[in-house]
Amino acid sequence: MPTSYRVVEIIVPNHTPNKVKAELAITRIDPGQVPGLHLDAGRMDVGAFGLTPNLCGDVATTRPRAKISVTLDSYQDTAVRVIVTVREPPKGKQVAAAFQVSDTRNGAVVGGVTVVCTTPPYPNDLPSAAGPKNPCPLVLARDIFCVDPGADPRSASGPSGVISNTHPQDLVALVANDGKTDLTSTTLCLEHTDSSGVTVAPQVWHLGTVEPGGQFWATWAVDARQAIPGQYSATFVAQSDGFDPVRLRGQFRIGRAEKRAAAPRQAKKAAPAKKTHRS
Repeated sequence: MPTSYRVVEIIVPNHTPNKVKAELAITRIDPGQVPGLHLDAGRMDVGAFGLTPNLCGDVATTRPRAKISVTLDSYQDTAVRVIVTVREPPKGKQVAAAFQVSDTRNGAVVGGVTVVCTTPPYPNDLPSAAGPKNPCPLVLARDIFCVDPGADPRSASGPSGVISNTHPQDLVALVANDGKTDLTSTTLCLEHTDSSGVTVAPQVWHLGTVEPGGQFWATWAVDARQAIPGQYSATFVAQSDGFDPVRLRGQFRIGRAEKRAAAPRQAKKAAPAKKTHRS
């Protein structure tokens, strides 16, 4: 049976002004324990699985571990990879495996991520868990777009929804507070870019306080020169005090950016996002 490698990048954030040490561990779990995930599949033949801070190494030679430690400076965020070695089943057979990554700090579990591997691929538009009961009202105010590296994100230099495969760029997500109250301790991260193969520099934006109607242009350095042409969805995670985290999705395609887009129009004057930290 052929062997394949399932690779997932996970952002490990530090939302505090203090230096912290995160102990990360991965364990295999029953896919039937994942809320909202409904699979009629057999058990996946997993050869090995683990975590690694090495984001650039060859997955075939990298040796991931069941437990790793990462040290984060104040408002620093980093990324680690989950690597799962899979012996693929015969054609037409459905199999699945699930893993739980836990984040322990000062002896207490403070967060975690569930990773699910399936053959054939699980549809991206189906939820893996129930929606939030009290969703953060931060929304995408327009389609995502790209600008040249380091350019002012408030003036678009490329068409909406396109990541060029000819040179590195900054991906821009314009977000706004669509609620009626201030959002405090607000953060925004780019969780993934689907199966596009786009390389993303891990980063979490710490927006602080965002007033009602307030907008913020968040950027991520991306490189799509080795990406797979096609249509994809970028998923962002927004959260703030008093609300449940939400996923925001922006559609994009990989290709040559030939047309120029006009700068975004604002329906009303943007209120500033306060106490912003870029990690």
